[in-house]
Amino acid sequence: MSDGPIRSESDLLAFISSVMRDELNCARNVVVQTCKAIEFTRPWAFEFAPSSSEPPNQGYLRKVREADFVFWLIGKETTKPVVDEITTCMAADRRLLAFKLPSETRCETTNKLMDQVATYAKWAEVKKVDDLAQHVRSALSDEFVRALRDPEPPSRALKLEDMKQFSISRCKSMWTSLSVQEEMATELAEDQSIGDFLEFPRSGVLRVEGDQGSGKTLAAERLFQRAIDRALDDSSQPFPIFVGARDLQMQIEGYIEQKSRGISRTSITGSLIIVDGLDEIGIKAANSLLKELSIFTDAQPLATAVVTSRLLPDLKDDIGQRFTMSTLDQHQSIDLISRIAGQELELRDLYTWSESVRDAIKRPLFALMLGSVLRDSPDSVFRRPVELVAVLARRSLREVENVEEVDTLLQKLAVEAVTGGKRIHPQCVSPRQAKQKMLANSRLVYEQDGTMDFTLPIFREWYAARALIEETVSFEDIHSKSDLWLIPLAIAIDSENETFGNSLMAKLCSSDPGLASLVLRELDPGWSLNETRDFSLATAVEEGKKIREAMASWGRGLGQLYFLIGPTDSQGKTSTLGIGVNADSFGITTSWYRGTQKLPDVTELSKQSGWAPDNPEWSGFSYRQVPNTKLWPWITTKDNLVHSLSRKVSFEHLALESMSIDSIRECSWAFSLRVQRQSTRRQEPVSIQEILRYIEEKALNYASIRLGYEGYYLNRHIRIVGHHLKELANNGETSIFDPWSPADQLTTGTHWVWESYTPQRLLERTIEVYTAALHIYESIVSEWFKAFGLRLRLYNCLPARLEGRLTFPEGSDSSRSGPALTWLPIALPKNEESRVSFELGVPDKLEKTFNESKENESPFLIWQRLDVFGVQPATDLACKWLADDLKRLGWDK
Repeated sequence: MSDGPIRSESDLLAFISSVMRDELNCARNVVVQTCKAIEFTRPWAFEFAPSSSEPPNQGYLRKVREADFVFWLIGKETTKPVVDEITTCMAADRRLLAFKLPSETRCETTNKLMDQVATYAKWAEVKKVDDLAQHVRSALSDEFVRALRDPEPPSRALKLEDMKQFSISRCKSMWTSLSVQEEMATELAEDQSIGDFLEFPRSGVLRVEGDQGSGKTLAAERLFQRAIDRALDDSSQPFPIFVGARDLQMQIEGYIEQKSRGISRTSITGSLIIVDGLDEIGIKAANSLLKELSIFTDAQPLATAVVTSRLLPDLKDDIGQRFTMSTLDQHQSIDLISRIAGQELELRDLYTWSESVRDAIKRPLFALMLGSVLRDSPDSVFRRPVELVAVLARRSLREVENVEEVDTLLQKLAVEAVTGGKRIHPQCVSPRQAKQKMLANSRLVYEQDGTMDFTLPIFREWYAARALIEETVSFEDIHSKSDLWLIPLAIAIDSENETFGNSLMAKLCSSDPGLASLVLRELDPGWSLNETRDFSLATAVEEGKKIREAMASWGRGLGQLYFLIGPTDSQGKTSTLGIGVNADSFGITTSWYRGTQKLPDVTELSKQSGWAPDNPEWSGFSYRQVPNTKLWPWITTKDNLVHSLSRKVSFEHLALESMSIDSIRECSWAFSLRVQRQSTRRQEPVSIQEILRYIEEKALNYASIRLGYEGYYLNRHIRIVGHHLKELANNGETSIFDPWSPADQLTTGTHWVWESYTPQRLLERTIEVYTAALHIYESIVSEWFKAFGLRLRLYNCLPARLEGRLTFPEGSDSSRSGPALTWLPIALPKNEESRVSFELGVPDKLEKTFNESKENESPFLIWQRLDVFGVQPATDLACKWLADDLKRLGWDK
């Protein structure tokens, strides 16, 4: 024997899979002998395997995963072990060589498995067993040649290991960007116990929600790492994919296909896609992505998704299961801070920091920040969490040359990244490679696929706020993208530069009171009995000027609505503010002057003769302790306006004042029924002349008592209704009717109102009511709430086509539960009219099809019990839509 080199690689393993029946024994033996004849190929067949302590089902499936080739001999029948072998082969992305042997029929299981294999591999038709050996040799020869010419990508296990290491590296970079020491960052990144524990979703979409810094990203990374471990242990487990929402620039299905190509067959194993930072791409894009994930996971039963997001007011709330990130308790906060700071802290140390910092460190991000700062500066004291961000940002640049220039570049990058809602190509910041390199060398930025972004969203938001403060970008430049700028705006407004903050807040209130309300929601510190203040109250007149200026800014934004809910004088201007200040208790007393005297813009109540809480010349008497923020004038004035809007203004009255003909028709019918004291379910016409005589003869005070209207609203009703009825009379009308299609079938005994309608008639009435409601809603907003138009969910869709299904429940309880309506708005071109397209449907049949086919076209879907039977159903609907929209913005209680 020669002493030359010997092979260092083991033989290629060929696994033979088929039903072990007499009719296939010959074919199995042919494959075994053919593989044996090839010097470097070793066959594995169950009947030739030696005795083993390993359970058979584990042993043969392990061999499938280890095999270089799997031969499937397709006969008449297929058993469960064969199904397991072939599905395991596809899941592990092994080379499958299938041969269809002669058979007159094949069982259902065989046909089903062949259908699955058809998307994975091509089988060969073997007309007689004698030809099988040649088929096997030809197939193996082609595989060998193809392997040399087109090498396989890295193995699945290697790719998964790489993905896990990248995930751990991402975790580490988050901590190093917070100035955590390298060794500690490595230790934290590799410690799987650090980070909230998320359960694997059983199906559909899991939404992980929490405040900024609550650990959502870390929890998602840990889930991703555990999913990789599962996939490494068992190749049939779902293939995991992690992506930032800002990086997702294609459809979900295509992205999963791209990331799993050559590694896993997700159609066989399923997939787990984790999308991080949904809140960073804007409401519209976030809702679109949520719907896409929902549709994808519905269509792919083996696919699940996890998304992380801050809580956003307009984010769809009807998709997926929810998991809310918990905050750290005091002991957990202290332990984490101590670990990073390298010193033992105690609970009493918490009280050296402000209330806002003590609240912030309940979230892991801010606990890490504080620990990192205390490690280098043990005596540091902070009043606000944003100061931690500023300190760490400056520290990250301390070893960078040309700090001021890099700082400006970071601001520009932040502006582009926030406005675009995605990762940014460096050329968008500067065309010069030297400056691009400066950005890349900062510890706050990382590169990926030729694009850049900040290592943590909080640094992106902080530098964007800095860009506003230092006028690298103006408010006017970013207002059209202001949804994405919510947090940077809040940071800028709450900056140390109080003059700038008030100026920016005034611009925001004057141009976009809806967004201004959302910003204040981010900044409102709430209330605590143990608060310590980092500011003091000035004199009554000085504080009063702040309140009055804030109120006037809201007034400029609210427009005509301000005349109804704001403290205005006879000329529509913000009236005189009376104020008293108790500096010791941080309490203020305010009242707005309604009299006719000439008074200064702000006056101290204690010096105002004749002032008393019950003096009719002074209104809006209020005493409150101010919130623990210098922005308290904006918060208190907005609260006063919301209270006034909720308590003093009837949306139904605004609908009537907007002069929508549909609202006037409904109001006239309701007024006529009240005059006659008739049931709202009456369908008989009412004499117009009889109502006009009542209006002319009855004194307003008496009519107010009888009809139940407040005096002011009665006067307006009588004026508008009277004018409408006279117009009808002049046109030859003698009676007024219910504006909408009446019932068309008789019922006896006790019955529900909808039982008086045939399905087709009820559909007609529903379409009429919703068409009118759309017109009324649009007229109210156009007249009174135009400043909120950009923020009102339904109004932002108009003009729209309402598509929906009117369904009737089946079964013994059907009459009690009543009909239901599922509908959604689909935006139309601006030159078209809004319209309604409802159809009759059957629950659980057409409904699901409607939802799946239409929901991806609309920002929201509504399911509700049908309510079109009131005396003013269209007006009631329009007012409810408006109230719901305003409540999301914090403008209705």
